[in-house]
Amino acid sequence: MSMSRFSKEYGLYLTITIVAIVIACAAVLPRRLTQPTFYSSTTQVTVDRVRYAELFDAQGVPDQDMQNILIQTRTLLKQRNKMFATVELQDTITWNNQVGTIRLRGTNPTEVVRISDEYATEFVRHVQAAGGREILRNILGWETVRSLRGEDAGDELTTMVRDMVRLGVFTFNRPIEPVSSY
Repeated sequence: MSMSRFSKEYGLYLTITIVAIVIACAAVLPRRLTQPTFYSSTTQVTVDRVRYAELFDAQGVPDQDMQNILIQTRTLLKQRNKMFATVELQDTITWNNQVGTIRLRGTNPTEVVRISDEYATEFVRHVQAAGGREILRNILGWETVRSLRGEDAGDELTTMVRDMVRLGVFTFNRPIEPVSSY
């Protein structure tokens, strides 16, 4: 008789344990199963600190101009790719010496790789354009000085450059200066 009582109690405890496990799984598993799978892609970009010195401070750390380039690149990618900078696709950039590592994390593996490559390409284009902007900024600054001195424009191209300064055609990360510190 005691054996039968033991079996009933054991069966009751076993049933309660199984019910508790089922309830715990029912509460936890749906959230766990509905979470998306994330994929990541890493791209490295090297920026020559000598050639693009205006993008780095004296210690070789990317300065505000480099941050502006990153903002411009991200803005462009946001316009081209709907999922950029959302929960579905997140980016981080870290610098080590003159190598920038772009890491993308997203829910679509082919899109993550494609956008990672596009990010690196556009970033390089913006860095190259920054060098050209510095040259143009210096030319516009010099023409401002010449104009303030009362010197004649001399030719049609110089007149156009002075009109660009007068009309404020270009926006730069820094103001136009007569003599650039770069």
